Amino acid sequence: MNSMSDYRLFPRVRFETKASAEFVGWKVKKLNCSKNALQGDICDISVQGVGLSELPNLNDAILKQLESGKKKIRLNFTIRPDHQTIETFARLIKYIPEKNVIGLEFVDIPVASFVEIRDAIDEMMESNPELKD
Repeated sequence: MNSMSDYRLFPRVRFETKASAEFVGWKVKKLNCSKNALQGDICDISVQGVGLSELPNLNDAILKQLESGKKKIRLNFTIRPDHQTIETFARLIKYIPEKNVIGLEFVDIPVASFVEIRDAIDEMMESNPELKD
């Protein structure tokens, strides 16, 4: 039997792409990252969030701000070639230091981005069911 922590409302799939990320305050509304954004790697995705790895400058001070809710992450990435860039905010929900991965939950994701992610995940799972995490 699965524990409640194993329960997922939406499927998560293994997926790799580059992402731009910036640590910003909660009053920030602008969705697109600046040219100075950090570059990380998305390793899995669902319509609720992503796993992000290899993010430089992720130190104890930044983690403390993310964990306490003082900061959120502005995140930009492309899930399918020739489709819109996903621009959204996310909050830290989990840090896995041994894998250098942070689990992020999307915050106020635009409907068009939600639909783009949902449709891309559906296509991935149809064509390759073993991608499901």
